[in-house]
Amino acid sequence: MDAAEEPSRSKGPDHSPWRRLARATGESVQRAGRAVPALTGTPFARTVATAMSSRPHARAASSVLLGASLLTTGLRYGGREAKRLKAAGYGSSLDEHSDRRDVRDDASRAARVPVPGDPAALDLDELVHVHGRRLPRIMAASGIVTALGRQGREQRVMDRSHAVGSLHTVMVSERDAVRVALPWTRLCVDTDSAASALSILDQRHLDVVVALPGRAPGEYEADLRLLLPGALPALPPALADRPRLRLHLLGRGRVAYDDGADAVTLDGVAHAYRGSLLLAGGRVVRAELWVSDRFNAPAWVVNNLG
Repeated sequence: MDAAEEPSRSKGPDHSPWRRLARATGESVQRAGRAVPALTGTPFARTVATAMSSRPHARAASSVLLGASLLTTGLRYGGREAKRLKAAGYGSSLDEHSDRRDVRDDASRAARVPVPGDPAALDLDELVHVHGRRLPRIMAASGIVTALGRQGREQRVMDRSHAVGSLHTVMVSERDAVRVALPWTRLCVDTDSAASALSILDQRHLDVVVALPGRAPGEYEADLRLLLPGALPALPPALADRPRLRLHLLGRGRVAYDDGADAVTLDGVAHAYRGSLLLAGGRVVRAELWVSDRFNAPAWVVNNLG
């Protein structure tokens, strides 16, 4: 698979990352007789741009034909993960598996985990639960929450559904390396939770890029602007004492702070991508951004009409 062979015409809610970065830098390289924008900026920005410009990948037959169903997930509906998150919050596996000799704080523990070439270090169960169950349900409910004027209030999330996923390291070709494209970690999730309350097309396949913002002050601020041009929204008082939180990027200017038990939806927060940000100590330490959200038609037919 050629991870970033050509810019996609339909990736993400914003314009092509290649064009956006080119406008910012004015730099390009020559390929096949035409100018192609060169990737510049921080490693995080280049990783995200590489992922957002990747082509759809080949999938296993079980993913295409069965998707997220009883046959692929068994009797697991997310109850175990939901119970753990409610009790311990996000990133509890970081506490269980961290090497205390060289990692001394929450931000360091979270930041050391997702590196290309080592996706096994991530907590796959938590990632699948977040992107396959919890985040789609919060997205689907956000319009209703906004319409009812319940922004800023804690809402309990019903996060029980079928979801299954896997982690992969995506390498780049030599010609894309010329553009300074970077390898990236891809989370694949099959879910039967749609991100819209009006959708009956509930078999979805998600591709998610997992990447780390920079930790140096200038680099971190540049990466945060890529995610949230207006900076992080103020924490709701009810969640202010949580050591680790997620800020879900829901699209349409809506975001939600989530402590693993309750979510607080906020409106009017500009952002370029949908996905979820892991926060520790008030800083974004990991970004998980949706590269694609595709309807899985064969699995929908098998599970609903078969």
